[in-house]
Amino acid sequence: MVPLTLTAGRKPWAPTPREIDDDVLKRQHTAVWAAIDEVAARRGVSVSRLSILAGNDSTAFNKSKRTLKSALRFPGTETIARILHVAGMTYSDFGALVDKHLAADGIDSTPEAPADR
Repeated sequence: MVPLTLTAGRKPWAPTPREIDDDVLKRQHTAVWAAIDEVAARRGVSVSRLSILAGNDSTAFNKSKRTLKSALRFPGTETIARILHVAGMTYSDFGALVDKHLAADGIDSTPEAPADR
């Protein structure tokens, strides 16, 4: 049996995060925001209006706020839930949009199974 070693802030049963290629992360970030842009377009509103309808500030979805000092900013789960509610969409619908944008960028969104420990 392998002894457990604790890392500050990490539960001993939590899986070790897999490293993700920076380029793939950037493409995923782009795909998530492209999906939000598409949700707004399908509703016939601007992303600013979608942001307001979802209970956010009108500038929350601005392209200038999608990164902060070169750090990628993904929308939170509550924000996505509100967008989906306003748009009358499911998480599956939204995931399909993200997958569509990933595929258009040449990324296979099928997750790899984690290696057995």
